[in-house]
Amino acid sequence: MTETTIITKTDETKDKYRKRAKSLMHNLRDFKNNLKDKDKYSQDEFILMWFKHIADGKSKSTFRQYKAAFIQHCVDRGMDDFIDILKKTTREQLSEISPPINKLTSAKKSKKISAKDKDKLDEFFLKLIKSRNNCLLQVRTHVMYSATYIVGLRPTEWRSAEIIENCILKDGTILALVLKVRNAKDTNDRANGKYRHIDLSEIKKDDLLCIKRNIKLIKEHLSESKMNGKDECKQNKNPYDSYHKSCSDQLAHAHKKLWPRRKTSITLYTFRHQFAANYKFMGYSKVEIAALMGHVSDATAAEHYGKKSAGRKGGFSVVNPISSEVQTVRIKHKPFPFAQKKGSRLN
Repeated sequence: MTETTIITKTDETKDKYRKRAKSLMHNLRDFKNNLKDKDKYSQDEFILMWFKHIADGKSKSTFRQYKAAFIQHCVDRGMDDFIDILKKTTREQLSEISPPINKLTSAKKSKKISAKDKDKLDEFFLKLIKSRNNCLLQVRTHVMYSATYIVGLRPTEWRSAEIIENCILKDGTILALVLKVRNAKDTNDRANGKYRHIDLSEIKKDDLLCIKRNIKLIKEHLSESKMNGKDECKQNKNPYDSYHKSCSDQLAHAHKKLWPRRKTSITLYTFRHQFAANYKFMGYSKVEIAALMGHVSDATAAEHYGKKSAGRKGGFSVVNPISSEVQTVRIKHKPFPFAQKKGSRLN
């Protein structure tokens, strides 16, 4: 007679499932916002459609992990009805569900820009700037996306960025030229510290001027907004938001003019994605890229940013992370194979 074996989850396994569920829940709001006629679905139907959305195309193993993680999420919250539904749900049943969703906003944005397209975009803006006698809107946009391409900042991070000469770091290291950036996601342990520092010691003169000009244009706008008491200040709006939006709008206009039939559009964030792709291509390790981009772990750029195949080298300055900040990045993935062969840039 065969004895019945009762399988129980260890605390470690439960914690693993909770972490996985937390990561899966991040896109729940986006899914809900993009679901057509959302009010006509029951909670049960909504949950199954969302689960179908995140598990679609995944392997059997990944599907089982997602299912176990979401069940643990429901157990922790006493959602017994959902637990029963999920336990009975198979991949075959989910395959019959077709969530009527709009294409997610992030999926409409390009995560790369080829050298040819960037040259075409540069030419478009430079001609426009010349024909309109250095129109400030076009100048700001061209300078901002060009600077982002060089150092990979989030668009919102430019507001606090500053260049420091002979910068003394916490460990006593002195660097000749550094870009100090306040990490945009420094709350709830979502960033690698409050600030990050990007070593600009190898930067080309023209690229350095571009970064300096971008910072100067932003500071001038913020200063003028404060001094002149513009409407956005009176309404307690952030003057930088209008600056950022005007650059985004100009870039969207240029994209429609140059590539009217393309389904994915080039945005300011595209240049941050391309920055990640370039450094993957050049053989930087995942922790080095994470430090450059302000990520708390080496998984973010690896999973969500531009691919190595879209990267290139040459035509732009090389910047480097700070050794002490590389060491504080949480490691979740193995290094890139080609990075192992070449070794770290900081050795």
